[in-house]
Amino acid sequence: MELKEAIIKANQGNEITKIWTDSISSVMAVLDPHQLIRDIQSLLTQNRNILVRWIKAHAGYRGNEEADTLAKKAITEGVVMKSLNPRCELKQHLQELFLKQSQNLWNNVNAGRSVHKVLKTVNLKPVFWTREEILFVTGYGPFPSFLNRFHLSDSDLRRLAH
Repeated sequence: MELKEAIIKANQGNEITKIWTDSISSVMAVLDPHQLIRDIQSLLTQNRNILVRWIKAHAGYRGNEEADTLAKKAITEGVVMKSLNPRCELKQHLQELFLKQSQNLWNNVNAGRSVHKVLKTVNLKPVFWTREEILFVTGYGPFPSFLNRFHLSDSDLRRLAH
């Protein structure tokens, strides 16, 4: 039954879809003449981009273990599971979560405050800074205050300014 639902969902897209199941009986049942099996076979012949494959159960495959957990939860708690979104929507959702968590970390971490003053927002687009700009913004490099802080020089221009 779950195999049929997975095939119906996969049939809605145009991507090649591999459906991995740890139920060898589901894979073997595709040859069975019963109505459910004929329905599955019909769906599979309508879309050649769907492949049904077997995966060993309880072998530590993360996605399979999570699917088993969700299936058991649905059976015991009667939870109705929302159907999976297309890959592009999942990718966008994960990217948004990543950016939100990264921004939260960037706002609350103590390190990198000199860079934070210039780059307040986490972004996936690279910032093309020259070496000199990076050294200037971070305060690292051949500056008297930096050299003095790491005991690489006795001179500190900040002391001279006072």
